[in-house]
Amino acid sequence: CVARVSDGRVLYAFDPERRMCPASVTKLFTTGAAMRLLGSGARLTTSFGLGQEPTGHVLTVHGGFDPTPDSRYFRDASFSAVADSVAARLRYAGVDSLSLLCVDGSLSPEVPYCDKRLWEDMGNYYGATPTVVMFADNAVNLYFNTLGGAGGLCRVDSVVPSVGVFRPRSFVRSYRGGTDKSSVFLAGDSLWYVTGEIPQGRKAFRVSATMPSPEVSYARHLAALLTRRGIAVGSVALRDGCGADSVLYVQTSPTLLEI
Repeated sequence: CVARVSDGRVLYAFDPERRMCPASVTKLFTTGAAMRLLGSGARLTTSFGLGQEPTGHVLTVHGGFDPTPDSRYFRDASFSAVADSVAARLRYAGVDSLSLLCVDGSLSPEVPYCDKRLWEDMGNYYGATPTVVMFADNAVNLYFNTLGGAGGLCRVDSVVPSVGVFRPRSFVRSYRGGTDKSSVFLAGDSLWYVTGEIPQGRKAFRVSATMPSPEVSYARHLAALLTRRGIAVGSVALRDGCGADSVLYVQTSPTLLEI
């Protein structure tokens, strides 16, 4: 169904009442709408606010859905550079410690997946969904050891980038083949596991997966970077509304045309 935006007049329609699951080409429409309404030179912003609670200073991250921090597609959008700027402004404000680093999740989508997405796709890398703050494409790499021979249970040796102590439970077994036949399942912050088969004889076989709780991973990573720059951070959290704060720093993304 093609309609004219100015008055809603339908210009062409074919079987318009039939409901179908949209394919990935749907991104063309949302991209076109963003470019038309916002302009190709528009930039997404992430605001960092400084507030005060009884426990001490609170740094709040107000995200704007910027997909570029530490993305493999945007090598210049370094998260370390963001941490440099935030740390410099904290020091200028006389702050050398934070009791809390908080991500404001009030703008986060309530339902991260559409109801037609296949269950076995939700935790795979192509199932990664946009969040109010994004980090490393909201994806992780799982590295498996398959040196035990065909049929053996494969352990997850590492998760890169780190998402804390949380690791997926592995039901993956090795086989005499050369392709990745695994599926990653992710639901919420507690259910994360991998099934299927991957090639035998590999010391570090990589499987790409959706990052669990990317907002919290963003906060943890930023906290670690700030700590290295002399700003101690007590804890991190994702909260809907993090209290009153004043703008400390605003990070801008590349243009929509570049994105």
